Amino acid sequence: CFVLALLAFPLSRRWARAGSFMGILITVLLVFLYNGLMGWSRALGIGGRVPPMVAAWSQNFVFGLVGLYFLWREK
Repeated sequence: CFVLALLAFPLSRRWARAGSFMGILITVLLVFLYNGLMGWSRALGIGGRVPPMVAAWSQNFVFGLVGLYFLWREK
């Protein structure tokens, strides 16, 4: 939840003028991307391609970095 909130804050400020539909669309897109990355990393972890700890936290790390980048650009 924290990682998605970290990403949602700068995006909501950037797209606030576009209306509420744009916010809903971006939210749905982010949730699909997050779940897709989670499934992909889970498959890699179960298959033994990456260590289980990396597979479990990779989507949080990626979305966290993107969120921090957007926060940094917001300043």
